[in-house]
Amino acid sequence: MICLGLASLSVRAGALPQSDPAQAEPLVTQVCAACHGADGNSINPTVPSLAGQGAHYIYEQLTVFKAQLRNGVMSAIAVNLTAADMRNVAASFAQQIPRPVLRSAIDSNLVAQGERIYRDGILAKGVPACASCHALNATGLAAEFPQLAGQHALYLIEQLRAFRSGNPASNSNAMMRALAVNLTDREIDAVAQYLAVMNKPRNFAYFGAQVVIGLGNRNSPPNSGNHEAKTELAAIIPALFGRESSRRTSWLLQ
Repeated sequence: MICLGLASLSVRAGALPQSDPAQAEPLVTQVCAACHGADGNSINPTVPSLAGQGAHYIYEQLTVFKAQLRNGVMSAIAVNLTAADMRNVAASFAQQIPRPVLRSAIDSNLVAQGERIYRDGILAKGVPACASCHALNATGLAAEFPQLAGQHALYLIEQLRAFRSGNPASNSNAMMRALAVNLTDREIDAVAQYLAVMNKPRNFAYFGAQVVIGLGNRNSPPNSGNHEAKTELAAIIPALFGRESSRRTSWLLQ
């Protein structure tokens, strides 16, 4: 069951074809890190954290900025990127480990309201559940939907209000504009605060595929990628599924 779960996650957030995260290091260090952090964990609440975000989603957004379908700082940067640059940067951030974001004051009543909207939608307004596209754990049900769990609340609020305004300079997503137009400021704040306090899941793109593919070779030498992937899996299984799961799945790492 663990193997199947990892396989499905690696499909959702799998590596981009012809991408090399190592090739992105100079670009990430010299350009991206100033706003998004060298490891993709932004400390600026108005700038999204990219660590662990799906590689396909990051790549798609960069192509949108490059085509000037979204405006702002990123459109000026992306216009000079090659397709290879964008694939490599996307792959680089996707393999980074997300850290909890810095949280401002959290209103528990807003969080509870946000959870209801996220999970159930607002029937009276015809607003569907956010989870229907972004998944209950806010990791995104498909590659085109971003991971939202643990994202900065202020960034989410700004994006939802931009969607609601219908300003094409802010976004090019017609689906989200149609949904956000029915949300009040309080409802937007509530959803954003709920997402901000959610545990940010680790993206399995980097090591999940290695484990799934490498399980057939359980005698991997210590310096192999399979060995490293299994070591990381051994560390993360208890956090994801509980300590008892380590005993039950120990055969995976033999």
